[in-house]
Amino acid sequence: MNVIERFYNQLRNAIVERRSAPLPDVLFIIVIVIGCTIAYIMAALILVPSNKATAYHFGNERGAVTVLSAIFLAAASAFSLTSMVTLIRINDQHKWVWLVLAIGFAFLSFDELLRFHEQAGIFIGQFLGSGVFRNWNDVIVILYGVLAFPIFISLLPGLIRWRMVLEMFTIAFVFYGIHTVIDSINDPPTSYSVILEESAKLFCGAFLVIGSFIGFIGVLWKNRIFDLTNAR
Repeated sequence: MNVIERFYNQLRNAIVERRSAPLPDVLFIIVIVIGCTIAYIMAALILVPSNKATAYHFGNERGAVTVLSAIFLAAASAFSLTSMVTLIRINDQHKWVWLVLAIGFAFLSFDELLRFHEQAGIFIGQFLGSGVFRNWNDVIVILYGVLAFPIFISLLPGLIRWRMVLEMFTIAFVFYGIHTVIDSINDPPTSYSVILEESAKLFCGAFLVIGSFIGFIGVLWKNRIFDLTNAR
């Protein structure tokens, strides 16, 4: 059996498993996270004069948007790690999927605060031009998405098993695309483009943490680990 056939069979089995996967009502979680994210964005605009809010909370890497984005990514990493540990307990073969996600989310969280991509972009820019792109910072951010896509495809069999996880991550990827497009086509950036770009980044993080949390809930419900009498 070649790689493509094996991957196809894994997808088919995952879809079958997904149909019987238990999951409680999580709509209220999605609504709360989205609502709180919108409220946070509005607070960043309203509680500070608009010109300063745009320059600091949205345009500055130490602003409120970057802080919450890092928190979202760290939380997504933590939920992914707990899913992996839970699956290790029952010796599930797909536990490594959540480990990969945990590492990826943790890296992105550190990147938000330590600005890996910006420092790398400045360094590369000293030796090479960025061509049609505004700077190497933009190139590296785009490369993050390019590298993440094949990894995401390879993780599909392990993600499809859990209801609503793939959908949440897909929405997050769409917001990442919106963020990248706005950042790339607006040169020089305007106040409105910066607000839209950073808000899209924040919603990307929000849906990543929603997806990872729903995945964790799905792992618990499917394996009845939440049931203390069963755990004995």
